[in-house]
Amino acid sequence: MSQHLLECYLQKANQFEALKVFDEHSEYLEIGKILTLSIDKDDDDKECVFAKIGTDRIGCLSDEDSKVIRKFLKAKWKEIFECRICKVDEKADENKRYSVVIKILDHPD
Repeated sequence: MSQHLLECYLQKANQFEALKVFDEHSEYLEIGKILTLSIDKDDDDKECVFAKIGTDRIGCLSDEDSKVIRKFLKAKWKEIFECRICKVDEKADENKRYSVVIKILDHPD
């Protein structure tokens, strides 16, 4: 079981590897595909919460959406989150093309 935390758009998909990754691996675009969250520096040297498939960045969360998550990731608590693709609209604006849902996983005990 898990608790819903937020649903948000992945931003800057065109600036990262998203289009290349999805062209090479169309199965990654499936609703429900699990992504990894991590903190990295963007091109402006600003810390961002990125969604990744393997080592490929496919987008980042907005500053507002990543405020809470960033603190946990900095504290090495990334395993408490589950991030999944929940909506794909290939005709939408770059910042609204992919939506993800982020959940807090229940403690395994």
